[in-house]
Amino acid sequence: MQESIRQLNFEIEERKKAFQAKRRAIEELRREISERRKTEQELAEQSLLIRSIVDSSPDLFYYRDEKGLLASCNKMFESIMGRPMAELIGQNLAKLYAADSPQAAILSEYEQTAPETELTLDIEFKQLNGEVSWFEMRHLPFYDRQGRYIGLLGFGRDITSKKTRRAGAGKSLSGQRPVYCHVKP
Repeated sequence: MQESIRQLNFEIEERKKAFQAKRRAIEELRREISERRKTEQELAEQSLLIRSIVDSSPDLFYYRDEKGLLASCNKMFESIMGRPMAELIGQNLAKLYAADSPQAAILSEYEQTAPETELTLDIEFKQLNGEVSWFEMRHLPFYDRQGRYIGLLGFGRDITSKKTRRAGAGKSLSGQRPVYCHVKP
């Protein structure tokens, strides 16, 4: 009988230890879940902040993945493309717009033989209302840590006023010697 009592006491102690270990594991999981939720909330807030900054920019931005499909863009890009982001995401833009459409000028890097190379172009953008805008487009490839191409960031700045000033200055200076100015750092 004494042996049975000892055996029962041993089992009770083992169960207490197992219960305590289970309680510690549950508390640890709760802590991890709480930390993960906090981290997710912070990331969501940072993502919203970055999205707000990018969307409020007068420059156009877009990102396409390694397959050439649009993964993200800002409001200015939507405006230039004439479609909301929801219609653009996941699309191959070169197939979405005709080669003679105004948007095709913005997508000029699709014609390049090596889309994984950095590219800067001045692009003439003829709007549907007949106005002409100029954009300095820059396309930057992205690579993962192993050097594998994973996508392309495209961004463009409206340089219409700059081009107009240059054209006006060129006309007023015709027949005169050009003036060069070099600024040293």
